Amino acid sequence: MGEKNKKILIYDGSCRVCTVGKQSVENRDRAGQFDIVDMHSERGKALQQQYGVDAEKSAFVIESGIVREKSDMALHVLENLGWFERFVARIGRLLPQKAADSIYSFIARNRKWFNR
Repeated sequence: MGEKNKKILIYDGSCRVCTVGKQSVENRDRAGQFDIVDMHSERGKALQQQYGVDAEKSAFVIESGIVREKSDMALHVLENLGWFERFVARIGRLLPQKAADSIYSFIARNRKWFNR
């Protein structure tokens, strides 16, 4: 896949939950669709500024100028991996987005629990 067509995933490299998610994407992204960027890197900071996002509140996927965050981001990532992840994403899409975002935000707010 060409560099211009990649989905850019911006994540918090200091968060254990985010790092495990990043490693899962790296392991399951057989097509090489994702360009994964740590929010603390120079490129990560530049992308956050360019797109007006705050990766402290959510990881983000940027694709063709479209920014996906919170549950939409997580489900979009899953939809672009293997058959099992696509199945999980379909189930996740059954939840109202507000409910799914609330779950995502709860985990993001409390991610320090997982960093011990």
